[in-house]
Order: sequence, then C-alpha cells, then structure tokens
Amino acid sequence: MVSSRFVLSDSASPVSASDPPMLSVRAPATSANLGPGFDALSLALDVANVVHAWRSDRVHVDVVGEGAGLLPSDASNEVYRALVLPFAARGQQPPVLRLRCENFVPPSRGLGSSSAARASGLLLGNALLDDPLTLDELLGIGAELEGHPDNIAACLLGGVQVCVETSSGIEHCRVPVAMPLHATVFVPDFPMDTRSARGLLPTSVPLATAVHNIGRAALLVAALSSGRPELLRTATEDAIHQPPRAGIFPALPKLLAAALDGGAYGAFLSGAGSSVLALVGDERAGSVGNALAACAAAASVPGHVLQAGIAAQGAIVARRQRSGTLNDLWIRVSTLRGVSLTTVRGLRFSVDTIEGAHILVTPASTGMQRLIARNDIERALPFKLKDCKLRPSEIQAKIPGHRNTSYVAAIINAVVDETKGG
Repeated sequence: MVSSRFVLSDSASPVSASDPPMLSVRAPATSANLGPGFDALSLALDVANVVHAWRSDRVHVDVVGEGAGLLPSDASNEVYRALVLPFAARGQQPPVLRLRCENFVPPSRGLGSSSAARASGLLLGNALLDDPLTLDELLGIGAELEGHPDNIAACLLGGVQVCVETSSGIEHCRVPVAMPLHATVFVPDFPMDTRSARGLLPTSVPLATAVHNIGRAALLVAALSSGRPELLRTATEDAIHQPPRAGIFPALPKLLAAALDGGAYGAFLSGAGSSVLALVGDERAGSVGNALAACAAAASVPGHVLQAGIAAQGAIVARRQRSGTLNDLWIRVSTLRGVSLTTVRGLRFSVDTIEGAHILVTPASTGMQRLIARNDIERALPFKLKDCKLRPSEIQAKIPGHRNTSYVAAIINAVVDETKGG
C-alpha cells in the first residue's frame, strides 16, 4: 500500500489571499549516487518543498508537513541560513523575513531535504537581490554548504545530472533520459544521518572495486541516454558505499533484490539512505511498490512507498506580480476518482484516479499564458504530465505510474490562465 503521508493537513493551508507572499520557491527532492556514481550522479524527483517569503519585523520560519516540530523556526533554519549567503557575497545585510516551509521531502531519508532547503534559500536570497549570481555560482555555494555537489546540482538544475568538483568550480552536464522512467521509492520510518553514513565509508578501495564502479557509472549514463533499460540492472550496482551502509541497514540487500524481482530496471540506496529507490517503467510502478512493501514488512522495517516521476525542472522561483495576483490556492483532495473538481476561482480539474493529492495553482505569467494559448504545454509548464490536454480553464491529466496504486500523494504545480477561467 502506498502511503499518503506527504499530504499536508488542513491546518497547513497557506495565508489568506490578502497577504500574498512576495516570493515563493519550489525545490524538488533528489536522489544521489544512483548506485555506482558516488558523489557524481543524481536525479531530481517530482516531489518538492515549497517556501513562501514575506517581509517581517523578525525572522521566523513556519514549518509544516515533513520536519514540523523538528526543524528550527528561527534564523538557524537551513533555508534562512542559505538565503543570507547571496547577501554576504555582495557585502549586504540580509532582510528580515517570515518564511513558510511546506515540506513534502522527509528529512534524513536520502532524498535531498537539506539540498531542497539550501537551494530554496539561495534562490530566494538571489531573487531578492535581482539575481546578481548565476546558477553556476549558486551551485558552487550550495556544494560548499553540502560538502558535495550531487544533490544540489539535481535540485537546482533538474533531470539527471553528472557533476564533478574541479579547482575552478563544479562542472556539470545533464544526462538525457531516452526512455519512460519512473521512481518507486521505499521510505523507511527511521532516518540515516548523512554525516554518520559517510563515516562508514572506506578511505581507499582496491583497484578492482574502483574499476567495478567506474564501469557501471559509465554504463548508467550510456544506458539512460540511449534508451537501454535492460542495462540498468547492472548499471546501478555498487561496490563502494552500499556494502558498508548495509551494516547499519541489514534489510538493504533484501529490499534491492525485492525491487529487481518485482520488475524494476535497477535499484539502489538513495543517497546516504535510508530510502531505497527503484527505477521502473510506468507499468511496473505498482508491482515494484508492492514488492518493496512486502519485503519491508517481512523484515520488520516500517515505512511507506512513494511513487514519483523524474523532474525535468529544477528549483524555480515565482515572484508576486505587480497586480498582487500571486495567490496560491491549495486544493486538498482526500479521494478523487475520475471526477471533475471546480475550484472557488473557477479553475476546473478533471483528474483520473488520484487519491490524497495536493494541487497547487498559481497564476500564469504573460509568457506562460501565450504558450498556453498555443497549447505548447511542454514549454508552458515546469513539469511534465502524461496524456495532458490543456485549455484556458481546464486541465485533464493522467500522472504516469500512478494508475495501479491504492493511494497516491502528489504535488502538482499547475500554471493556468486564470483570466479565461470558467
């Protein structure tokens, strides 16, 4: 069974339309290493944290969703700490802000929650300064904060990324994915601290072990870019970081085997753990999720299954329009099966077999409205929807990989032309 734990409660509704945020940022979850590509390979997922910012008389951070009650509510919060850095780079004092972090990425589960927080802060800080820093400069700052560039690269840039540290900065390159690909993730209830998990790793490895991982990392990039899913089983194998980490996560080998036996193309420990990620075709997402859940139950590992797509779009900032129309609307859908939903603002959604979903609606910019008018969906929206038909007042969508699951939690940033709403 797929858990709906990523859905915020009703108490997590945003502030009223009379108090719109001046800036909002959406930063995706990420998975690093992808098996053999330790500290070099990563991908972005279409689960994301959203942060809103307002001017205030004191620094305060509201955290709802994942990490609520655990993450700091003052200037020591990672989002605000990162927000300060673009100002420090310019020799300026940071503004006093109230932030609202609506978190869907669970912390300490190997899904890049710290990168999402830091990317959000860096982009917010840079936007408040009218974007003096380039994306590569923000990536360099983020990599220094993280101690490695893989998660922050995928978070800022989206898609599948290869990145390496050089004396002159971070070199990175997007890997084209030439096949339909979906992520089925088992997220244990217990965390694995990244610093502690890195402390388990050897400081040197035998030549044969290095060759094992180098070859598979290269094969992984080639398989993804050439559309060869049959190679991913071998291409996601690792001999460097997963074996020592299995010492504190004994069920890891069983979960990897269960995912592969269930029909996954490949499977690996996500980042430093504790999540296990399987790369699957859309048609196998449900069966692989069931296999992971059954294996975890048999091994007495509590947790839940998350279904997610690969996010082509990295973290993105939305600015309040001059007319003050950036009024984000959250629709909480407890159960929705093949029915149409008309919001209070006249935006109609027809959604096929989605349960426990949150849909975030934000007004379109003028440029996006022009693209929508031409029905150029791929360029107009910062995400991909399968079988999507868009008209000025209606979105019809089928989300890949979700049709065979019992419960689905999804966050969709849907940009629509409200001026023509029904």
